Amino acid sequence: MERNRIEQERLFPPSGFSWAATIDGGRFERLIYDLLECEPGVLEVRGVGAAREGDDGRDLIVRWVTPPMPAEVTVQGSSPMRERTIIVQCKARARSVGRSDLGSGVLDTIYKYEADGYFLATSSQPAVSTLDLLEVIKRRGDYFTGWWSRAELELRLRRNPQVLKRFDDIVQVLP
Repeated sequence: MERNRIEQERLFPPSGFSWAATIDGGRFERLIYDLLECEPGVLEVRGVGAAREGDDGRDLIVRWVTPPMPAEVTVQGSSPMRERTIIVQCKARARSVGRSDLGSGVLDTIYKYEADGYFLATSSQPAVSTLDLLEVIKRRGDYFTGWWSRAELELRLRRNPQVLKRFDDIVQVLP
């Protein structure tokens, strides 16, 4: 299967994508769930509740092995990689995702659920203020932060055509 995936990716890469004008939030969460399962270092992905249920900023919880944060001390001779519990928030929006769209806030969510980090996945893109916040948190080195915008999602969909096929109600390959 891996060889077929690589051949498909190299011989017939999608030239572009067409996204649905409106995206069901539950389906988008499932798309992110499936893409995270394909991501290197991801050990486990769990859903928090129904898409329309109040989740307090948590759509998915991921156990993810990531590189060390700037503030972390690594011991020579041991792996610098570290398993983290990361809160994932999914936003299926046509417009950019601003800080006010993140509910009670990134750090509040991390603190409340005693997580090691926060990850935003959006069908559009994070606003500059959102990116600035995630970068500041990351630079301080206490918590992992990351995001996938539409561009990163399309890259992962190219790598994982088996996922793309299951979500043609959200995104389709342009002819």
